[in-house]
Amino acid sequence: MKHVLDEIFKEELNCREVSLRQEGFSSLNAFQIYETDYGDFFVKLNRASGLNMLEAEAKGLQLIAKTKTLRVPRPVKTGVFNNQAYLIMEHLQLTSHTRSSQEALGRQLAQMHFCTGPKKFGLDHDNTIGLTPQINTWTDSWIDFYRTYRLGYQLEQIDKKYDDVELLKVSESYLDRLPSFLEELEILPSLLHGDLWGGNAASLAEGTPVVYDPACYYGHHEADLSMTNMFGGFSPHFYGAYHELIPKASGFEQRNALYQLYHYLNHYLLFGSSYSASCLAILGGLGSV
Repeated sequence: MKHVLDEIFKEELNCREVSLRQEGFSSLNAFQIYETDYGDFFVKLNRASGLNMLEAEAKGLQLIAKTKTLRVPRPVKTGVFNNQAYLIMEHLQLTSHTRSSQEALGRQLAQMHFCTGPKKFGLDHDNTIGLTPQINTWTDSWIDFYRTYRLGYQLEQIDKKYDDVELLKVSESYLDRLPSFLEELEILPSLLHGDLWGGNAASLAEGTPVVYDPACYYGHHEADLSMTNMFGGFSPHFYGAYHELIPKASGFEQRNALYQLYHYLNHYLLFGSSYSASCLAILGGLGSV
């Protein structure tokens, strides 16, 4: 494995000196860190069948980079060797956030959300949220997109895997009532990171915030905030800076729970039925509209 990647760096990236510094595993991929005369590189490795997932990640990083708002690791090359898919990207030395980097992260995320791009919701390719396929079919209506390709898709997969009759029954009524939560808003399709939890954001030593592991698509900007307050990692300084540029609209907290439901459904699908209670609690908390 090491030898083949050495050849990729030397023959395709024109590196003369290549040294494997570190390797290990994350929850989804193996990884390696290389030192070369052209700088350090971080490499994600997966089964050959995971190439589409890594290619979509590279495209997401490129989309964010093009906005010139948030810093991301620069993707360099994707491919397959020895029946393993790889994504080579710039390696960044990351550290914990400070108050100023949290403020910069909130401000720059809001600036990215001003990048509205197309006049539809979705993306020109599908990607993944964790290991779950994320369907991004272009859709004119955010309500239709979120109902069909976010909540609806997750519920279909849970039905196939767990046959959770109670959750499916309760969810059905909310899918029918989704317009009541969203129809009074003017929602423009903003570029979203898509998987913005604390583990996917950090800082460079000089204070520049960095985001990575995106699951990009164009959607309602509030959907990106929903995951930031699920598992911690984002301070009041982050939210304060964000909402200085994009103030909270009426009903924000209720919609935040509605958007969190997508991620809790995905955790249910990935990690098991212990998340069923969390999904039901969100639905119960939404109340009537």
